[in-house]
Amino acid sequence: LVVNNSFLAKFDPQPLWKVINNSRCICLHLAGPSGNLDLYVAYFDSALACNRKTTTEKIREYMSPASETLSLVFGDFNFVSSNLDRWNTSSTNFSGNKDKVESEFFLDHLLTPSNLAELFQETPTFVGCRAVSRLDRCYSNHHVATQLTNDYTCFPLRFQHGLSDHRPLTFSRTPIRNQVSQYGHKRLPSY
Repeated sequence: LVVNNSFLAKFDPQPLWKVINNSRCICLHLAGPSGNLDLYVAYFDSALACNRKTTTEKIREYMSPASETLSLVFGDFNFVSSNLDRWNTSSTNFSGNKDKVESEFFLDHLLTPSNLAELFQETPTFVGCRAVSRLDRCYSNHHVATQLTNDYTCFPLRFQHGLSDHRPLTFSRTPIRNQVSQYGHKRLPSY
């Protein structure tokens, strides 16, 4: 997790770090005059699905309601969320369906109850010996209406070979700088 100092200056000077589930996830809780922000950095177990399910449940237990806190959950989930998210380089087929049960558990036990939606980007973030996969993702619980006034982005940076087999993700929320009408909403384009 890399956070700009000018961004941190918008919050109280004493952020709270919370370790969740044996260091598989850490939450940086930021509070300030504009509200609360929780940044969950996740590295789900690469070997056992039961451990990934436990991490999913622990995050849900700790997460504040979306009405109180904007939460972002991001990192290496070590499972894919759709069949097209993993390409098997040996068989030359998509092979993401083997994670279908785990993906549905994640959806049912974390994403849906926490109002989290993916800040979707389609580029694979991991290259291994037999697969190219989209294991690294970012989820946000922002209200859909905030998309009228903010741009949400997520994209992978370049591989840092020698450091990791994963591409780091960058994500942001920036205000849309369009003219606002006297009634407080954006004008519709005239075609």
